[in-house]
Amino acid sequence: MKFLTGFGQRPQHLLGTIGLFSFGAGLVGLAYLTATWLVNWWSPATFLPLHERPLLIYSVAALLLGAQMMSIGFLAELITAYQGRDEDSYSIAERTQTD
Repeated sequence: MKFLTGFGQRPQHLLGTIGLFSFGAGLVGLAYLTATWLVNWWSPATFLPLHERPLLIYSVAALLLGAQMMSIGFLAELITAYQGRDEDSYSIAERTQTD
């Protein structure tokens, strides 16, 4: 209900924010894994291999979730804009006579 009342006319604000945070968390996780991979490349056995670390799966999942949330928010924004253009944004209470 909060989504419909608070973000009914601007769904991209909520979905895009969640998507950006998720996408950012995935990028940070992948950047950390890239740094540890490079360190492990120069001095082996410093870190576990990437395929044995659950952070890789979580980071990729967060990256994909963020991209999907931003895409869904964009589509919801298009739908609300399309439906909102048919509705009158004003109403005429009475008509006055012109001379």
